[in-house]
Amino acid sequence: MPEITVVTRECCELVDITRRIAALVPPDLGSGLCSVHSLHTTAALTVNENADPDVQHADDVEFDVLYPDPELTF
Repeated sequence: MPEITVVTRECCELVDITRRIAALVPPDLGSGLCSVHSLHTTAALTVNENADPDVQHADDVEFDVLYPDPELTF
């Protein structure tokens, strides 16, 4: 099963991996299902069409509300 590694530089950061995932799908596939998952306990995957940059900004604002202290450890 193919894997990709995503490196982040901030506590809460959105990283677009669309092109990296698309590069793993065979071009002659036609149709099918692509399953993407994260094995890391502090990572999450979201689906966003990226049509409106305000959506990513709204997510960033919501992260700041939910997790106001990036130095907070559990």
